[in-house]
Amino acid sequence: MEAALARRIELAREVLATPGAVEEDFAPTFAKAVDEAVTGGAAAQNEMGFLLTCVDRTRISPELWRRLAECERELRAVLPPGFDLPDVVDPDVVFEPRHSARVLLVDADDRVLLFRGHAPETPDKPFWFTIGGGIDPGEDPRAAAARELVEETGLVVPAAELAGPVWRRREQFTFGGLPVDSVELFFVLRWGKPWEVDTSGFTELEVDTIEHHRWWSARELAATRDRVYPAQLRELLPDALRGGPLRTVH
Repeated sequence: MEAALARRIELAREVLATPGAVEEDFAPTFAKAVDEAVTGGAAAQNEMGFLLTCVDRTRISPELWRRLAECERELRAVLPPGFDLPDVVDPDVVFEPRHSARVLLVDADDRVLLFRGHAPETPDKPFWFTIGGGIDPGEDPRAAAARELVEETGLVVPAAELAGPVWRRREQFTFGGLPVDSVELFFVLRWGKPWEVDTSGFTELEVDTIEHHRWWSARELAATRDRVYPAQLRELLPDALRGGPLRTVH
């Protein structure tokens, strides 16, 4: 086990050293997690492993991606309780392309609404994520974001009121046993009017995999040890609320 964990650390360093693999403002956070994993226990290893999953693996060499997958597969076989089992992202499988539109819904106190859920195959690994879902064929991303907002929260607003997109994110993962190559666009909506979140529009899958929701401040996001996607939400949310050009996030 120790050898496999050490090998993952070295592979993470190779990712960091790969030009263009990691966004400049994400590199210090990732590098700190890698350094802490060297001497830290399960929590430090889990944090580094989480951040490693947030890297778009199409931005590293196929050979490095393959070695990462082999290491992840080995770790799944040897890690004891207390360690998060890594998702094996194999470059040799066929990934299902999925384009999504997501919404940073922010209230009058600059808190963002997040859902807590899990993948069908890993109910013991919950995480927080933003409103949003797949873009239908031929659908405009902004319109898709407005539609997802209605379906997941009951809030009806014209698509034109959504600012952005402010962020673009790409990641490869497995969900429900299906390898997914996910590309997401994030829009922003400030909403200060009285309103209760209505999740009655959830799909059957969402009912089965989404546990609850809550509003998060930037300070609360910075302090939590829970898994939050995007990983950079906690540090970049204030910038997103101020507007600006489209940027890539992890």
